Amino acid sequence: MEKFVIDANVVISALIKKGFAFDLIVSLSKAGIKLISPDFLWEEVERKKGKILKYSKLEEKELDFLIRFLSKRIEVVPKEKYEEFIPKAEELLKEHKKDVPYVALALKLGCGIWSNEKRLAELNEVEVFPTNELKKLFLI
Repeated sequence: MEKFVIDANVVISALIKKGFAFDLIVSLSKAGIKLISPDFLWEEVERKKGKILKYSKLEEKELDFLIRFLSKRIEVVPKEKYEEFIPKAEELLKEHKKDVPYVALALKLGCGIWSNEKRLAELNEVEVFPTNELKKLFLI
């Protein structure tokens, strides 16, 4: 795969732990693999900023720097570019509406999703890769 839709929980986890997920985002980006997300990704990160600061023990300036750093490695796609796939994604997800934009975007782009959400892994229409699988896949 040349591209993956990355979900906000992966990005938030990467910011909190500054560990493997963070390094994988950087490594995939350097390897030319596109990481893509719906355009509300950074809004969601901003809403969780207090939680990220609390658990990461970062200073706000450090966190802001890391967010800017990651934002250069993750392409955001406006809703109008994938909205035609929203009804299909809603049908697939039924009661888990918060993940609809990620699935719709993956359907539009014909790519997998980087997510650790177990309910997404149950989908047959979209391939979902948890962080540990991407590690194996790219031998990083």
